[in-house]
Amino acid sequence: MTPTIHEATRSIIDEIAPEEVDLLGVVSAGFFGSASGRGRAVRSVLAGSTGDDPVGFDAAAGAALLSALILTILNGVACEVLAAGITTRTTGWWQRRKLRRQLAGRVAAQGADTPLPQLSSMDAAEIGRLAYQLAVESKVDPEQAQRVANLIAARLTRPA
Repeated sequence: MTPTIHEATRSIIDEIAPEEVDLLGVVSAGFFGSASGRGRAVRSVLAGSTGDDPVGFDAAAGAALLSALILTILNGVACEVLAAGITTRTTGWWQRRKLRRQLAGRVAAQGADTPLPQLSSMDAAEIGRLAYQLAVESKVDPEQAQRVANLIAARLTRPA
């Protein structure tokens, strides 16, 4: 059985940021509840926003940053916005702006209960590399960013 976006996000948060577990419901409701909430989450993650956002996507303070990061990536995978070769599309500022618009403007997957696709190990590793890049650019500690990337890739990898 494939995990849902919420199940995968919750299991990753449980491992790396248990202090965010209580915030996950609020962040997820904001993310899946409205296009503007999803847009704020995506902007905070992809732009490394340092503004104080009242919905809880304050990257500077780190409040719910990892939850927003993981939801953004997993929703992008579920909506098929993120595909193999994504790092080539995010190397320049224009490509990153285009990706941000696609992720923020794209209709969200059905919701937190949307099953995640199971990817090949190569595709999952590519999404993991993108997750690492986005986490570091959002001022997540590189060691924690690597853990996030590894866990996301593991949750997306098709069982052998």
